Amino acid sequence: SAEGGYPKAMLEYGAILAEKNDYQGFRYWNKKAAEAGYAIAVFGYGSYLGEEKSEFGFTYDPVNSYALLSVLLELDGGGGMVDLVNFKLPELSAKMTAEQIVKATELAKEWADTHPPLSFFPDKL
Repeated sequence: SAEGGYPKAMLEYGAILAEKNDYQGFRYWNKKAAEAGYAIAVFGYGSYLGEEKSEFGFTYDPVNSYALLSVLLELDGGGGMVDLVNFKLPELSAKMTAEQIVKATELAKEWADTHPPLSFFPDKL
């Protein structure tokens, strides 16, 4: 399902790989799920990029972290995501310059314009 393009499966497959210490595979599938618009993956990927010492080997990138987390604010409370983002953003922005935040804001707009709409991909009945 992950290889077929289903974002929830991408994230689940990544988690299976992480359990097997395949962190490169985990990073790959986490990013792919985020790029597909899976809101939970966008939060995870953005959060991992904001960690100075990532246990999964993500490269520290506070600008892209801030951008990705900011994109989730459009959900306006959907899935509790805004609460999570509002918890993470102040912690992240405290370590950033004003210029980095401006760049992150630009990247957030670019991401929203070039990626599928955010979704939680609810199960179909």
